[in-house]
Amino acid sequence: MALLHPDTLGSVKSRAIRGSVWTIVGYSGQQGLRLAGNLVVSRLLFPEAFGIMAIVNVFMQGLAMFSDLGIGPSIIQNKRGDDPDFLNTAWTVQVIRGLLLFLMACALAWPVMNFYGEPMLGQMLPVAGLSALIAGFNATAIFTLNRHLMIARMTVLEIAAQAVALVVMIAWALMSRSVWALVGGGLAGVAAKMILTHVALPGQRNRFHWDASAARSLVSFGKWIFLSTLTTFLVTQSDRLVFGKLITLEQLGVYSIAILFAMMPTQVMMKVGSSVVFPAYSRVLEQTGKLQSAFAKTRSGLLLLGAGVISIVIACGPFGIRVLYDQRYHEAGDMLQLLAIASWFQILECTNNSAILAIGKPKWIAAGNISKLVGLLCFMPLGYMWYGFYGAIGGIVLSETLKYVTSVCGVRLNEFRTLRTDISMTLLMGSVAGVGVWLGRWISQYGGGNIGAFLGVTAILAVGWLIGARRSSVVRGALA
Repeated sequence: MALLHPDTLGSVKSRAIRGSVWTIVGYSGQQGLRLAGNLVVSRLLFPEAFGIMAIVNVFMQGLAMFSDLGIGPSIIQNKRGDDPDFLNTAWTVQVIRGLLLFLMACALAWPVMNFYGEPMLGQMLPVAGLSALIAGFNATAIFTLNRHLMIARMTVLEIAAQAVALVVMIAWALMSRSVWALVGGGLAGVAAKMILTHVALPGQRNRFHWDASAARSLVSFGKWIFLSTLTTFLVTQSDRLVFGKLITLEQLGVYSIAILFAMMPTQVMMKVGSSVVFPAYSRVLEQTGKLQSAFAKTRSGLLLLGAGVISIVIACGPFGIRVLYDQRYHEAGDMLQLLAIASWFQILECTNNSAILAIGKPKWIAAGNISKLVGLLCFMPLGYMWYGFYGAIGGIVLSETLKYVTSVCGVRLNEFRTLRTDISMTLLMGSVAGVGVWLGRWISQYGGGNIGAFLGVTAILAVGWLIGARRSSVVRGALA
């Protein structure tokens, strides 16, 4: 079925703008549903349930990352990304991978259960592993739509799948008040997405097929993606693996709430980067052979948006947690402020990654992950030894900084200049966040309470950033 339009610079630009809007709207909708479900279920279940689920999610994400061959990025970046033989070979590899992941989840259940001393883990891991098996049958249309910046249908599909997961999770929690509600909701969402990719998206109808040259292309590009995602798992999930052994499940559940909010700004940037910016860079590079100008304009605009969001999270996060959650979760607010600083360095680094992937140098992403892993192994234990739990979180911040420095080296060696812009944006973000923290405490102290401080500071900072953005040459350049 024909679904694609010729890629000209004008069409790439217009679809990139529309795609960015759809991506942000879609991500906001998904996270809104996810937050709504989290708020409801947090009142029906105990924090320990979120702690158990955090461990399950760590191992499921680990299995996925340990076997990631970069099928999606390969389809987006490769010149054969619209070839049916290439797509069907990629789909065949994806299905086989999903089956292997399910079998590995079953094999891990017993040792994980014994390591953490929690019998529920032995039952939950195999069931959660079904999500990998189901997702293996997702249609490759989700990648070809990304390749050509046709984001609208995928956005609607993902929101629909998230809504299904939310309904099942809440209904299950109301009936059983069990951690199985979290597992069941997740499985329902994955199944809904898989079905919709086949019945609701245009594009190649997948079947089992094997093309040797396509397989070689997938392996050639995917070997660095494999190393990158392998190290990504270690650097993004090691905190929960370590904390799951050092602290109580209740504390881990509170930490999972903090990390949920802290990661939202980074995740939206990663989503825009993978769904819009990386495909757009790839198309621009194909047509012009140059990327520096488009990179500088696009990245500066993204950083301005990220700086505004992070400053609001740092200033208003603790007040927001106290408004949304009961007393059991209030400590998440203090954790959130530290984790938001780490998220800023993740934004600086991930906005480099789209260009790194587009020029076919994913080894620099792997190098960044390795540097962060080294940082975690050094800084987290020292932080915990000297300052306890919050010292360990400080170690996470330092590790993200080290990863960012590595990415700067990678883009600089490929003739992209970023450091001056990053220093300016960091100073601006930190200054605004500091003013916001002071303002929030002042409003709270003089009768505004948590709600007044949260709403007041959020509104003031948001309006300030919007006014600044309208007058900024950075934004005008990004839209030019």
